[in-house]
Amino acid sequence: MTDTAPQRDAVSDETADLSVLDALVAVAVQRGVHLSVPQLCHDYVFGPEGPSDGLILRMAAENGLVARQVTLAWNDLATLGKALPVIIRLNNGHSVVAVSYNEDIEPHTLIVSDPAGGDERLMAVDEARLMDAWDGTAFLVKRRFKPLDQEQPFGLQWVLAQALRERKLFRDVAVATLIMTIFALVPPVVFLIILDRILVSQSGTSGPPGRSSNTSRPSHAVSTPPLARWPVRLLRPACFPSAGAICWIATRPIIPA
Repeated sequence: MTDTAPQRDAVSDETADLSVLDALVAVAVQRGVHLSVPQLCHDYVFGPEGPSDGLILRMAAENGLVARQVTLAWNDLATLGKALPVIIRLNNGHSVVAVSYNEDIEPHTLIVSDPAGGDERLMAVDEARLMDAWDGTAFLVKRRFKPLDQEQPFGLQWVLAQALRERKLFRDVAVATLIMTIFALVPPVVFLIILDRILVSQSGTSGPPGRSSNTSRPSHAVSTPPLARWPVRLLRPACFPSAGAICWIATRPIIPA
């Protein structure tokens, strides 16, 4: 492992406050993105006052992260939840990382770390002490996952990524489902066509020899009005062909033997 401290001194100005870069690198590591301060100093140009807020957002966007500058109050820190850790910029320009919010003891405290100081120990800061040195400026940072990134959390984007990754398998499943649906729909449709077009027409025109087709249907035959048939005919879905056929037969005109 090489020492990166000399590299940082070589690429940065001695008067520049790079604590925000240390905080950005620390949060990026927590999000699964590996950055380094020397790399950021080499890739981006900033003055002795350090990187501006807009440059911090640009650094995050160009390195697989999504950052947003917000203004928070003390009560907002308790509602961040999975958004932690966040970068907190103090009034003097120094930046620290808010790791977690402790509600187990009174008064409630914010657990912070100072990556720029080289001390990895966590410090508990109460509301009065933090608000004296902080005006609410903070950076929310999260990782921007690529469409086919396997490390992204479970969700709709993860499902879509799996579908894109296994698109050939999903294509085969879709084609097989379509073919099975066609085979399932064809028999009941043919059956209904036979009932509607063939059997009914034959029963209406057949009769004893010597009798015309006009006398084959007695005058006392009871028929269902056409307007009363259509609600029942709508109850003939292809997934229930037998039930549909029964409903169809029940609504046909009654022809006595």
